[in-house]
Amino acid sequence: GSRLTVENPRFNPALIKPGKLSYNVRVKIRNQHPAAAAKLMVGKPAAAAVIVFNEPQMSITPGQSAVFYTGESVLGGGIISGWEKQ
Repeated sequence: GSRLTVENPRFNPALIKPGKLSYNVRVKIRNQHPAAAAKLMVGKPAAAAVIVFNEPQMSITPGQSAVFYTGESVLGGGIISGWEKQ
């Protein structure tokens, strides 16, 4: 899969659980890009988040937004600061 880092992510306080540092999510990395299954790992404190996609992703671009979804709800998002293929 692919891995990306989001600096200073923002989270929906109604959906984030205190102390929970890992979530199964869907992530959009472009407006027209379909959301892809991934694991979201939140740093402690939440100054950064790491996303590891289940399948490799194309066109991950630092400076673009990443939006994390749980079900149909937005869990959070932030600006991509780096990425790597795994």
